[in-house]
Amino acid sequence: MLIAIHGDININPILAAFARLRKFEVRKALKQLRKPMHKDQRDHRDKMRGPRGPWAPLASTTLQRYAREGKRRNRRILARLPNPRTTTITANSIVMRSRVKWSMAHQDGPTRVGRGAILPQRQFLWISRELRKQARREFSRAMWARWLGRPYP
Repeated sequence: MLIAIHGDININPILAAFARLRKFEVRKALKQLRKPMHKDQRDHRDKMRGPRGPWAPLASTTLQRYAREGKRRNRRILARLPNPRTTTITANSIVMRSRVKWSMAHQDGPTRVGRGAILPQRQFLWISRELRKQARREFSRAMWARWLGRPYP
């Protein structure tokens, strides 16, 4: 006895979902990451840490000079340097920059600066593991919403 079985599979919903994903706008997800990125950088500033560990302390000669000149010093090592930052969002990237012209001397370090002084590396613009996880979740959320055809904020 021979039985013929015939089945049709409709893949149109899957093809439609892939078509929606092709129109996925990365910029919307990046806009959602702007505030967490700024919070991440503030956290680096407050903890005075770079990706490789704590920042180098101020040199003893610098501390002596401040005491001699009677300067009151901000408690943070880089003071307000990490604060003036700008964020630019394009179609497929988010870029954060410091507006301070000489900030790369600390970011890249060790760098020789005026009067032969050497600034140690005190990297303050970097992406933490927590921000990477948050970005992964945000992109997953955005792509899943796009896959299902739902609006994404």
